[in-house]
Amino acid sequence: MEGTHSPRLVALLFEHAPVQSRAAILQLAVENLDGEVAADPPEDDEIGIVFHPAHRVELLDVVTTAATALGGPDAAQRERWAAFVPHSRRCRDAAGRLRTCTTQIVLTELFSRALPRAERHELFVRVVETLTAKLAPTLVVSAPTQEILDPVRLAGEPGMLLANTRLFRVGDSDRDLVMDTVGLAVLGLPDLQVRFTGLDPGDMAAFLYDVADYLYEHGDVIEDGHTIEGIRPATAWRCRHATSSVGPRRPVIDIDPGRPYAVGNRG
Repeated sequence: MEGTHSPRLVALLFEHAPVQSRAAILQLAVENLDGEVAADPPEDDEIGIVFHPAHRVELLDVVTTAATALGGPDAAQRERWAAFVPHSRRCRDAAGRLRTCTTQIVLTELFSRALPRAERHELFVRVVETLTAKLAPTLVVSAPTQEILDPVRLAGEPGMLLANTRLFRVGDSDRDLVMDTVGLAVLGLPDLQVRFTGLDPGDMAAFLYDVADYLYEHGDVIEDGHTIEGIRPATAWRCRHATSSVGPRRPVIDIDPGRPYAVGNRG
């Protein structure tokens, strides 16, 4: 399915280029990521690669190490990232700040899918945190979670890179909603979705973030028919595995909030 086990990509956006060459980005990464080894310095049209020798992986009977590709500085892809603005509720004035950005540096994980889930995620977060602290971007764009993030807030809440919640209307209704998470599927976990009415979307988002954290820690342990405590104490919301209602197409755990809050047929 789309979005499952894909390499993760983060773009650092700037009003002005913080460095002038790929080689400079690579040098900065090597100097600030403890114990990392760079590939040969890139030519102007090549992508720099930083290897992570402490994180060994086996791919097709070949033992190598996880790595991060560093691309840029290039022109900011503002139109591409603008699609994430509606889902970036945790970033103040994401649209206005995006319009000021002219340059981007892109970080993409390489050879990391074979790593254990926590090791893979923590390595990627460390790379993003380190380069964000050194380069001071205006915005951070997390492609797997479809979210534009404030780098200052991200520095204090690195867990924001794990998952994001999105909110959509169901059909033409003003009251019937679907909220899902995006970001867990790239780590081999099901994302979450709930179709509901009559509940506060802010409370629902906080609930889904808690469940996402639980899945990240424990794995896909919620079986079909199991219940979890809902937003309100002593409520039991039934779960089942399904395919996402909203793209990208991916596995989800569909959570039924029960009457009078459920929307749609859950047969």
